[in-house]
Amino acid sequence: MLRKCLLVLSAAVILAGSLLGEEIRGKITSVDINKNTITVAVGDKEQTLPVNKDAKVYVIGKGKGGAGLDVPGGIQGLTVGSDVTVTTDKKDSGGNVTDIKVTPAPTKKKN
Repeated sequence: MLRKCLLVLSAAVILAGSLLGEEIRGKITSVDINKNTITVAVGDKEQTLPVNKDAKVYVIGKGKGGAGLDVPGGIQGLTVGSDVTVTTDKKDSGGNVTDIKVTPAPTKKKN
């Protein structure tokens, strides 16, 4: 009985992992508000990705408990040159952006 439960649980974890979208890390090179797309540079390549209307756009580590602080205006509030982690709803280069996590710029320490 325990073996069957472990087997089912293992299969569920594997299937759940394959349903998750792709995660892309890079720098924003452009934001097109009219087309609702962002272009992200990953290494020496750029990818233009469509953004869902209800995509969550937030700054990592800001806000209560470090959960993230929403960027006012959604993609309109994004800044070219920002480091981001973009999550799409499909794997293998395709799909719409569902989540944009902006990495805050490092703060300079005063001596």
